[in-house]
Amino acid sequence: MTLPAGWTARRPTLDDVPAILAVVHAADTFAIGHPDFDAEDVEQALTAPYFDPSRDSWLALDPDDTVVAWATVDNPTGVGREFVEVYVDPERAANLRAPLLARQLDRVAERAAGAAGPLRRRPSCGSSTGFTTPPSATPRTTSRCRTSGGGPASVT
Repeated sequence: MTLPAGWTARRPTLDDVPAILAVVHAADTFAIGHPDFDAEDVEQALTAPYFDPSRDSWLALDPDDTVVAWATVDNPTGVGREFVEVYVDPERAANLRAPLLARQLDRVAERAAGAAGPLRRRPSCGSSTGFTTPPSATPRTTSRCRTSGGGPASVT
């Protein structure tokens, strides 16, 4: 994923809930006329049982380090289907919708192919231990953010 020059991408944490909520509210208001999400919904998304915080979600930040987009993949049951959600501030980050969606669809393909082994529920959804893979699987990190000399950031 290529971002505009000076923009960055990183993984969200629970400390980002207020900033994520602001983006979701802006996107919801633009799309349906009113906010349709609350802080608890964001927290639940970031701590869901089959959600890997180090691989399944991205934040995009503008040059002022303001969160302007959030993309996430979720699978509430761990089998069957994946849900992809991309929220962007419609006034500041509409141009990020397509690249974030493409990145998340790549992540869905990784999950479907079992890149990290079969999905397994985390021992404690609120813990910071993260997502687990079976002992026989070798976890791989396939996403990272690079920037080069003030040019566009690239997320692969």
